[in-house]
Amino acid sequence: MSEEIKESQEQQIIKTQQIYQQMNPETQAVIVRDIKDAAKMYDAERIMQGIKTYDDLSEQFKVDPTKDINQNKISLSNDMFEDYKLVLKDNTPDFKYLAGTLIIMYLEALEGRPAKVLEFPTIIPAEGRSIIHNFADELGLFSYSHGAKKNRQIVVFPKTMFLETQETETVKMEKEKSKLRVKFKDYKFSHEPDPNATNTRDKMIREIYFEQKGIHDPIVKPSYAGPFQNKLPEFKKMIQKIQESELKKQAKSDEISRKLKEAQKSEESIEHSPKSTTETRKSKPQVIDYVGNMDSRDQEEIKVDPRDRKQLQKLVQDGDSDDEAKRKEEEDEYFMSLTEEEKQAYREKQERIKKEKEQEFKKLEEYHKQLKQTSLKTFKDRPDAIKEIRCVHTDSDLVAFEWDEPADNNSRILRYHIYVSDFTISKDHVYQQDFSQEIQRKNQTFKKLDTIPNVENELFYTMTDLKPNTCYFVQVTAENELGEGYKQDQPELIMTAPFTVKGKKSNLYVWGSNHNSELGISDEQAKVNAGDYVKHSMKKAIKNKQFESGNVRQISCGNVSTLFLYAEQDSTQIMIIQSGMTIIQTEKHINESKINYTEEELDQVQYIPSIPFEIFFNIPVVKVCCGDLFQLLLTAEGQVFSWGQNLYGQLGLKDNTISATLQPQLVKFSNPLDRIIDLVSGFNSCIALNQENQVYVWGKRMGYYPTFDMNYHAIRNSTQIQTTEINQQDPRLLKGNLVYYKIKKVISGPSNNALITESGQVLLQGLNDHGQLGVGEELGSILYFFPEFMKYDYFSSRKLFVLDVQFGLCHTLILCHDPTLNKNRVFGCGSTKIGQLTLKKDELLFDFFELTDLLIDTKTQLPIEVVSISCGSFHSLFTSKDGRVFGCGKNSKGQLAFRNTASTGKNQFGLVELKILLAQNEKLKQVSSGSLYSMAITEMV
Repeated sequence: MSEEIKESQEQQIIKTQQIYQQMNPETQAVIVRDIKDAAKMYDAERIMQGIKTYDDLSEQFKVDPTKDINQNKISLSNDMFEDYKLVLKDNTPDFKYLAGTLIIMYLEALEGRPAKVLEFPTIIPAEGRSIIHNFADELGLFSYSHGAKKNRQIVVFPKTMFLETQETETVKMEKEKSKLRVKFKDYKFSHEPDPNATNTRDKMIREIYFEQKGIHDPIVKPSYAGPFQNKLPEFKKMIQKIQESELKKQAKSDEISRKLKEAQKSEESIEHSPKSTTETRKSKPQVIDYVGNMDSRDQEEIKVDPRDRKQLQKLVQDGDSDDEAKRKEEEDEYFMSLTEEEKQAYREKQERIKKEKEQEFKKLEEYHKQLKQTSLKTFKDRPDAIKEIRCVHTDSDLVAFEWDEPADNNSRILRYHIYVSDFTISKDHVYQQDFSQEIQRKNQTFKKLDTIPNVENELFYTMTDLKPNTCYFVQVTAENELGEGYKQDQPELIMTAPFTVKGKKSNLYVWGSNHNSELGISDEQAKVNAGDYVKHSMKKAIKNKQFESGNVRQISCGNVSTLFLYAEQDSTQIMIIQSGMTIIQTEKHINESKINYTEEELDQVQYIPSIPFEIFFNIPVVKVCCGDLFQLLLTAEGQVFSWGQNLYGQLGLKDNTISATLQPQLVKFSNPLDRIIDLVSGFNSCIALNQENQVYVWGKRMGYYPTFDMNYHAIRNSTQIQTTEINQQDPRLLKGNLVYYKIKKVISGPSNNALITESGQVLLQGLNDHGQLGVGEELGSILYFFPEFMKYDYFSSRKLFVLDVQFGLCHTLILCHDPTLNKNRVFGCGSTKIGQLTLKKDELLFDFFELTDLLIDTKTQLPIEVVSISCGSFHSLFTSKDGRVFGCGKNSKGQLAFRNTASTGKNQFGLVELKILLAQNEKLKQVSSGSLYSMAITEMV
């Protein structure tokens, strides 16, 4: 390098340093705007020699790094890449040189300084971003693209920085890949996806293609996992070679341009000379010969000026066309000079040559076909991953599941391996001192549970000795002579049923309104209890004879109907039983096979009271939910099905034209990999909890509302928002403040909903027309409805762990555990008008009021320790630790299991014990309340 060039470069470096010294040292995000200054600042030769040409970058690294990656980045401007709006074959080396050089400068400037990221501009197309991603993989850097399609930017930084961002982006990419896996699960690729794909989606599809084949993509190199410092010298050499190669090409281009100009001058001189056409043609093959020699000497692309390239192509095409015309002319002259016999012989010869070529082509085609078939037959590999595991039976202590045989890859499957995770999800919400579930989830490992031989038509397995009401994660792999096969990307979630009464006798007790047959009792039983069965209401708790021969596993009481999970005494098959108001076709349309009905077609269906009947469903179910005029099922595989009325979107079917459906329909969630582990329904709304503790909502007033703060003026100004009914037609994933909590339990009432976190905190949502939200009198007196789930510090500030929340139509009950006193405490708010909060006064409680000291056993005058609570529309039930049930509130339909007298009236303001006549060896398991009735499950011990 000459002294003049060195001196010029040093002047440019000094100039650039002065520019950056003038920058504000407190600036956190730096934008490099001048491509010329950048090129001079990072002279390639000095970089290759390991000389840092720009040490003053330290000025912009003095700021303390924060977790916000947007505040700690070096952003390159669009001006630097103005010449690369399109990255094509011609300019790819130049782009590689520029991008690689900038990455090298960035990494060298990072040494010993706080964390910064390098952000490339939006002007770079997908082909350019793909090159930068490849560079990052070679160096062991982390890279990701962000922004809308037309404004995508790529960010690059070492993997030791911004770990939270890396984790977030990795999870996001994995979710996108999982969606594509589901989409292409059964897709048969007709050909190999484009190996030169530049966008992320196409690359993922190619990756999925090779995953399905069970082989590694031959063109994909594994990303370097070590420190970038080890790869940096090698990367510098690669960039230097690109530069040297481009210089050689430029030299060749200059030479070709010179030759072209000479040829052009020669062509012009020939055209203006009086020479013959034959002589003119002789000059063209010389140009063709020259180009051919150049191609044979060097296979690399020759870079020339576009005008020179066009001239060269014109000359070559002219030469080719002239030669072809001359050859054709000579052949015609030769053919015309032949005798008739010679002409016939010539024709036969040409025909023979043509047939020989066709036969040769067919042989070659057949050879490739046989070669392909042979390759497929001789290819052997471990078995593919099992695509799907299906639960075929569930009970409280066991689950049975099956699977389809995966592709054996030309080697017979010998056996299957069953794995189960050490991490489980219990759906029973009890007070715990140690909340380590999230730690267990992150560190979960799968242990081999069993190995079974491959027996034809027996691809199923039964897991035993399990806990009831619990979620388990399982995997199954196949094994052949080459070894154990590939595993599923996502383990399958399977749930056990609620508590068991297997081998024990259980009873179902019912009382309250039976106007729509919601109690499920027969006419004969109503007649037997005629003294207490008044106006379709059972005024005492009686044993339901309809369920006497088996065991009721779970009940869900709705507004006017009830769902049961039930098993016969000698059977493990769990049935779904429905009683109460039921949707059916009208007599006029009874023979039609129609299932879904629009609002205009609702006159074709009717709701009638019905005695218990079975709903046939071929997937094991672990939970049932009953709303007003609709029902839900939760399967052992974490799927949700719904049927009934859909005027508010409560079925979650997304199709708002469906106003009612007669049969269970699958509810689809935004993430197809989500598995629902808990499900509840209010009168016309639903909440679902997935395996990641995320919450989905849909139905009446569950749509997206404009937010407003919980202060006086904001509430006053949002009256229109509060009174607007925004419904949600399909499951909506709640985000916002919920990302800070791990939700353990979901609860839904007539018009209110609650979430309980893993640490015992509570969040409430819904109507507040009677003070049900307990936000205080100042705000509660003007707040009608709050759409978001708001956290309450009332209980956490008192170090109380919330166990359960129950809602009536106008009141709320909350059950808490006090670890300091080691006892449970009960709080309430809302209307006290009919005694539902045990208070003998008619007012609205806008603040939570403790009821613990008011829950007194009238016989012993001692306080009762409440272990569970339940609410009807206008009554409340409390179950004590010793298995007794107490209640208060409205009793007009026998909700408190006794007949009213003149002295008691229809409303019970004080606490009263319900007369449920249990045997000495009979124990209470579950108490549930519908709108105007209640039920209890007991078991014999």
